[in-house]
Amino acid sequence: MFQLPDNAIRDLTVATIALKYTQSNSVCYARDGQVIGIGAGQQSRIHCTRLAGDKADNWWVVWELMHTFHPFDSEISDQKWGVGMHIICRFILACLLTWNVADKLY
Repeated sequence: MFQLPDNAIRDLTVATIALKYTQSNSVCYARDGQVIGIGAGQQSRIHCTRLAGDKADNWWVVWELMHTFHPFDSEISDQKWGVGMHIICRFILACLLTWNVADKLY
């Protein structure tokens, strides 16, 4: 019989708990014990999936930028670096979306 890995069970549990508190037609993406994209409240499941997928894509972009440019030998704590980098990445992503350039990145 097929056995799911422990991290998959954890992600499914987190996603299920998050979906418990959303409206119907909800879709949730989870990774490493955290929700990275959720789509809820739309009329169709397709739109919910697109909304959740877009949020998960944005999460991956921010994650990649944070881990690419992290100064490991810096005196800045990981928490402060993460918060600051998240704000910067969200700003850059918003600019790219405004200029319609982000579609070409995927």
